[in-house]
Formats: sequence, C-alpha cells, structure tokens
Amino acid sequence: MILKHVVNLAKQINDRKVRLCVKGSYQIKGVDYTESFAPTILAMSINFYLAIGTYMHSNFYHLDISNAFQNTPAPPNAVGNRIWLKVFPEYMLWYRTRFTVHYKNIEHTFPLAKQSWKSLGVEMFAHVKGRKDASREWGEHVDKVLCGQLGLIKNRADQCIYQGTINQCHVILARATDDILVGTLSLDTYNHIVTTLESHWKIHNMGQVSHFLVSDSCLVPIK
Repeated sequence: MILKHVVNLAKQINDRKVRLCVKGSYQIKGVDYTESFAPTILAMSINFYLAIGTYMHSNFYHLDISNAFQNTPAPPNAVGNRIWLKVFPEYMLWYRTRFTVHYKNIEHTFPLAKQSWKSLGVEMFAHVKGRKDASREWGEHVDKVLCGQLGLIKNRADQCIYQGTINQCHVILARATDDILVGTLSLDTYNHIVTTLESHWKIHNMGQVSHFLVSDSCLVPIK
C-alpha cells in the first residue's frame, strides 16, 4: 500500500491518497508501481489519424472517461471470487476520513478488528491501480463497448485507433487510455457515442476541438 499526501501552497495537507498494490511485499518501487501504464495511440499514428480525419472533412471532439479503472467491474476468477486484499491500518485511517459513517459501522460490527485490522479482508468489485493486469483488463472492457456496441473496428497496426460507420456516418476514433478523440462529420453521431459510453462510465464531454498540441509522445487537444 502506497500513501500520498496532497498539500497546498501553505504546506497543509488537503487530501490523502492511497494506492493498493497486490502482493506489495514482492513489488519494487519504481518498477512495479508508482506509474501505471496502459495502451495508448502510437506517436507515429497521430499524424496519420489527423490526416485521414482532415481528408474526410471530419470535426474532432474530445471526451474523457472519469476514473476509468475504478469504475470498471473486476471479472470473477476461476473459483468465482473477485480480488481480495488485506486491510492495513493506513488504509483504515484513509477510510475513516472519507467514509466516517461506514467506518463506525465496521467498528460496531467487528469490535475486535481495530486491534488487528490485518484480520479483515476487502473484496474488490472494481480494478485497482497497482495491479499489473489492470490496464489490460480496462482495455479489453472498453473494447467491448467501442467494438461490440458501437460496431467500430480496431486498426491492425495500432490497437488504439478505431474506425467504422455509425448512423450512416464515418467515424475515426483514437484512444489514449481513457482520453478519446472522435473524428466525424455528424454531431449527432458524436452525441450517440457519448450517450453509449455514459451508460457505462461518467464522461467529461470536452466538446469540439479546434487546435492540437503535438509532441513526440502525446497528442493534446486544445479547445
């Protein structure tokens, strides 16, 4: 378990963040955690994506999926259970500051647990950052929506580029983990994509993009 304090300009603690790491005693800082890696559009694909969209006279729209990992259900394992994590005192300290009422209910239900929180376990119903396979499972889950529900097809050269026809309108879509750039002629088609994604996740709709900042490793839409 990794704890992080978020401080303001006055060096006061505004928030406490925690990252759970599966089998943390076997993980190495800077190698197995601290940073999370997930599939994203290749840098060499960005120019091709913009060129194709421009040639098709597409408008570009930007949306972001909020807390994609945490809001993606974790699949059951071979024996039907989800993921179980040991409870640590630091986690309960964070839990007490965030969920006071639930914390009191736990103390009331398990009066002896406070003496040794490690005797309790937490069943995870969603993905957890720090797991090595969380990014892969998130990618597979979002593919079920983009390809399965919307009918888009993944590019064989770049697995984060999708294209197809929605409501008789051509769509080319680029994904950088949970940031999605949509190129299409129809605003109604884009709204249909947003509505479909909103049935699974909370979406931040950034609207139409007019400028891009392109570097060697990323593509940043600018309204």
